[in-house]
Amino acid sequence: MAIQPNVAAPRVAAPLPTRPGVRRRFGVLDRHVWVLYVAPAALVLVAVTLAPLVYLLYNSLTDYDLRRAYLGRTFIGLGNYRTMLEDGAFWQSVQVALTVTAGVVVVELVFGMALAMLFSREFPGKRVVRSLFLLPLITTPVVVGLTWRMLYNSDLGMINYVLGSLGLPTPLWLASTRLALPSVIITDTWHAVPFVTLMFVAGLQSLPTEPQEAAKVDGASAWRRFLDITLPQMRPLIFLALIFRATDAIRMFDLIYVMTSGGPANATQTLNMYAYKVGFQFLNIGYGSALAVVLMLVCIGISFVLVKYSGIELEGGAR
Repeated sequence: MAIQPNVAAPRVAAPLPTRPGVRRRFGVLDRHVWVLYVAPAALVLVAVTLAPLVYLLYNSLTDYDLRRAYLGRTFIGLGNYRTMLEDGAFWQSVQVALTVTAGVVVVELVFGMALAMLFSREFPGKRVVRSLFLLPLITTPVVVGLTWRMLYNSDLGMINYVLGSLGLPTPLWLASTRLALPSVIITDTWHAVPFVTLMFVAGLQSLPTEPQEAAKVDGASAWRRFLDITLPQMRPLIFLALIFRATDAIRMFDLIYVMTSGGPANATQTLNMYAYKVGFQFLNIGYGSALAVVLMLVCIGISFVLVKYSGIELEGGAR
C-alpha cells in the first residue's frame, strides 16, 4: 500500500472587502451607462434642430431686415403676426397651399389605392412593370421639376407636340394662371403616387385572407368586399399615407421653385414659397421667420388632427 504524501490544500484568497459606497456608486453607473451612448446623438439633434428652432422663434418676434442691417434687431413681440393678418399675399399663399394639398392628397390616394389593388394581383410582366413604375420614387424633386418643365414647354415640349399633331389646342401650361397650379399638381402626383402605392401594396399583402374568402363564399361582389372589408382594415395605413402626403404637400417648395418660382402672378406661390421670397429675396428675416413658424404650426396641426381621427395607436395605447 503506497503512502500518500501529505500535501497541503491550496489556499483560496479571500475576497477583498469592498465598501458599500463603492458598490453603490458602480451600480448607479451601470444603470445609467446608456446616457453615454445616447448623449452624442442627443447633442447633435439639439444642435441641428432645437437651436435653429429657438433662433427661428426669436427672429419671428423681431423687426430684422437685412436691407437695414445697420439698425440691428428690434423686438416687436407679435408685430409680425399682426402684419400677417393684413397681408393679402399671405392669405393668397395659404389658399394656394391648401388647394395644392387637397388636390395632391385626393388624387394620389385614389390612384395609389387603385394601382395597389392592381399590383396585388398576378399578371404577365408584373415585375418589369412594377420596377418601371417605381422609377419616379427614386428621382429627386428638382430633376422631376426640370423634366416636366421641358414637357410643358409651349414651343418644344412633348405634350404640346402631341396635342398639335392631333389638331388640339396647345396651351401655355406654366404661363397661364388657370393651368399652372393643375400642372404642378399633376407633376407632384406623378412623382409621389409610387410611394403611396408601395405603402398600400404592403398593407394589402399583410391583411388576413379569411374575411375575403368568407365574403366571396357568401356571394359578395369584389366592389362590396373592397368597401366593407378592405377599406376598414386599411384605414390606419390610409391615414398614415394621408399624414405623410398632406404635410409634404403643404410645405412643397423645390418642385414649385424649379417649375414656376411661384408664378405666374403668384398663382403657384405656396406659403413655403412666400416665406422663402420674403426671407431670402426681400431680406425681411423677421417676417419671413414668422411665416415659417406659421407653416410649422400648420403642419403640426394637420398631423395632430389626422392622428387623432385615424385610429392609429400611439405608445401606451393612447390615441
